[in-house]
Amino acid sequence: MDKVEYDQDNKKLSFSDFKKMMITNKYDPFFHKTKRFVSQNEFRVVLGGKNTVTNSDHYILEIGRLESAQIFDLKSFSDLGFRVIKNSRE
Repeated sequence: MDKVEYDQDNKKLSFSDFKKMMITNKYDPFFHKTKRFVSQNEFRVVLGGKNTVTNSDHYILEIGRLESAQIFDLKSFSDLGFRVIKNSRE
């Protein structure tokens, strides 16, 4: 998980560079977009591993209503945690 960087306009990769990146950090491409989307100010969570949804281009993570959500001003994401709670409808 990390904040999306809007730097793809400046950071164009060749196919060989992309292949190298996929070996060293295969999740990195999910955190880069063009400046056109900078107003989205996204934070992404990438779920990977052998239990990842396959044969699909996306996964919808239902987080429910944000009635008790809080906004924190963070300087770093190093202390941020993410917990998965199984849906009772499963």
